[in-house]
Amino acid sequence: CLRAARGILPLAGASVERTDHPLRIAVRGVSFGLAVLQAESEAECRGWTADLLDAVQWASQDPTAVPIRPRLSIEDMVNANCSWCLQKCYHGKVQSWKIIGRSSFSCTNCSKRTVRCIAPGCTAMARVHKSSSDSLCAVHQGVVPSWAATSLSSSLEIMNVNKHGWCSWCYDMTAHVLKKTNYIRRSTYKCSKCLHKSVPCVSCDHAFARCQVLVDDLRCSLCSAEIASWKDSGNAQRAAAALSQHGTTIPTFPPRKNVYARWLVDGKETFAAMAEALEGACSEIMMSFWLMCPVIRLRRSQPPRDEDRLDHILKARAEAGVRIYILLWNETKIAMKNFSGANKEFLEGLHPNIKVVCHPSVAPILYSHHQKFVV
Repeated sequence: CLRAARGILPLAGASVERTDHPLRIAVRGVSFGLAVLQAESEAECRGWTADLLDAVQWASQDPTAVPIRPRLSIEDMVNANCSWCLQKCYHGKVQSWKIIGRSSFSCTNCSKRTVRCIAPGCTAMARVHKSSSDSLCAVHQGVVPSWAATSLSSSLEIMNVNKHGWCSWCYDMTAHVLKKTNYIRRSTYKCSKCLHKSVPCVSCDHAFARCQVLVDDLRCSLCSAEIASWKDSGNAQRAAAALSQHGTTIPTFPPRKNVYARWLVDGKETFAAMAEALEGACSEIMMSFWLMCPVIRLRRSQPPRDEDRLDHILKARAEAGVRIYILLWNETKIAMKNFSGANKEFLEGLHPNIKVVCHPSVAPILYSHHQKFVV
């Protein structure tokens, strides 16, 4: 349902329904059947319902209108096994790479990001994480023996694939959670105690080596003769020294006073601050994005208000005499679709004070505008 709200699924003719459960939403579509979304709170459920209603309303408009949200054709849908939910279902393409890398998909059953497994002859989908993607699907990783043997229990196990062994960071016998699989190199794990990344030792099968920034260690601390035994009494001091040197909790620079910068954690705080800044503009607004969705809601008000949408805020400020300048990356069309041209046409049609530039005029191959700022 979240993917449907973002336009990943074709929503023309779909309906949004509240179920008997107060936190569940049902979406019935012509092309994807029935999808059910369960929220964690009533407020979140109402917010997602508003997003879905907006998406359905937009998809049902005149097909000649400017397509703010991407719409998928049947060629963009792949029916394959998902390594997240371990079900065979449709995956909608959300990012296309034709030259380098693998195209990203979204599972219509669990809404998780997926990519094609690189194992020869495999048609299943591997998992996509926040900063990396698995090379292999769940079967070729060895998490499940075959797709025919998958079940709900194995679906839960794949979310948290653990191996127990000695950690070369904290020098303790801990569980290491699989974070990333690799077809050529060693898979990456994370120690459940010290939370540092690790890789299996190449000399033994019961310990993990340190995962470094550039080159990972080949052997664990015992095999590389850093320690005499895993149960040595001096290991606690060595672990404390190693973690203090590489730990993420110790800042490189001390906190400064009398600064105007502030932390904005996650989208809720960031979008709220953005809405406040835009609504307070008096003369000019300058914005730049790698990808822009003009109809996103910057606030989740209850009940939902159109005044919280980005395009409505920009139009209101433009009508108040504020000049608005937006710089968008003119994406490389052969590799991906950011809909910069459609966004330019839509935004400039709101008011003459809104000017949008898609740069560069000729789509680049070797670089992109990846900055995001609002002034």
